[in-house]
Amino acid sequence: MFQSTRSRRAWPVLLAFSLLASMLSITAASPAAAQPTPTTFANPGDLTIDIGQPMCVDLDVAGSGTLTVTPLSTLPVGITVGVPSPGEFVLQGTAVSTGTSEIRLRATGTGGTADVTFDLTRFRPLDTDPVIKAGRLETGFTIDCTSQGRAANQFLSDIGNFGPSGTVRLPRGLVVAPHTRYSPAIDGGARINAAYLADADILFDGWVASGAYSRGELALIQDFVEGGGVLVSSNDFDQADPLAELFGVPVAGWSPHCGDPEDPQPICPTVSPPSSARNNPIVNGPFGRWSRIRTDGTVGWFARNPAGWNVVAVNNRGFATVIERRVGNGHVILLSDEGLWRTELDGDNGRFLGNLMAFALDQISLVPEPDNDVLVGRLFRSFRADLCANDVAGDGRQRLRVVDGALPPGLRLNGCILSGTPALPAFGTHAFTYRLTDADGDSNT
Repeated sequence: MFQSTRSRRAWPVLLAFSLLASMLSITAASPAAAQPTPTTFANPGDLTIDIGQPMCVDLDVAGSGTLTVTPLSTLPVGITVGVPSPGEFVLQGTAVSTGTSEIRLRATGTGGTADVTFDLTRFRPLDTDPVIKAGRLETGFTIDCTSQGRAANQFLSDIGNFGPSGTVRLPRGLVVAPHTRYSPAIDGGARINAAYLADADILFDGWVASGAYSRGELALIQDFVEGGGVLVSSNDFDQADPLAELFGVPVAGWSPHCGDPEDPQPICPTVSPPSSARNNPIVNGPFGRWSRIRTDGTVGWFARNPAGWNVVAVNNRGFATVIERRVGNGHVILLSDEGLWRTELDGDNGRFLGNLMAFALDQISLVPEPDNDVLVGRLFRSFRADLCANDVAGDGRQRLRVVDGALPPGLRLNGCILSGTPALPAFGTHAFTYRLTDADGDSNT
């Protein structure tokens, strides 16, 4: 009995020892932890894309662990880093503004980090449809799809009016950009800056109080026009005409509010073209001839015959209400009141707005075309010229360098391509001489 009892007590001890030995054996046989593979990030090189066109560029990242790619610089509006699947990365999106941005990205994994730096240049393709952008928002009288501007937005966006088979033929239609309040391309969501104007053809200004635009904004708008842009400014009474003041024709007077039976002037006045404007394209254009425009709200007017301006419409007292003129390489169209276009756009009011915008579009194409000796660019607009094209025969391996003068600010030379977005100091004429040499030694200056 006693011996048998000892045997039962010893068995658990032997079993525990056997398990422990097994565990020790397994632990001792485990291999050492593997070293992580260093993170690598292949530089994609400088990239060139068209604004308004989707892009997708693979980013070559490798390494151990869960990889991530983080921007170290602010990416252009509309461009992001995407992850199609774990461990795969792309630079993707649709750029909305022209210019060149330095892109800095960092890849991170268990093997450390790797950085790349390259330039992303955004051009506006030559066949892109015209872009209209709105000015500052005060009471909502502008052409984005909000508040009182909705009818005008829908009229201008209708491809039956402006489109492939519309009254005015365009490849796809007018691009009516969101208001500055909604555009991330605007500093602080409000101020107009060079990036906002960079891809604009027409700036359409609604109701804006005097003093709302900063001096910097007014300077940008003036340079935008003189560089080839078209400004359509609505104005109102004498405390809401900052852009009319900018171009030397402030609102001279206004009538009380109309359109409300309780107001002193329940019947809104109308404006008509003077006899001198019968053949003006804004009066008699692709949407037909109009004879009388209904107005709404407080209705302003300019002087009777502003010096240097073409008078398109007058009120019943003979004061100018719509005027236009060429300014530098661009054009300015001033309305004395936003009520001329934000009423119901049927009949003459629709014909007026259609003709006005068709006329504004015509002015865009009046910028001189470049020839072999003169290159014409516009401030804030992307510029690109192949200086080697049709210049030197050879095997195509050409070298180019500037031998006299300097390139305009905002432009740079990369191989044979002169490109960039001319900055404010570039306004005017710049002379420079370049020498082109091919692989055979033939050159031309």
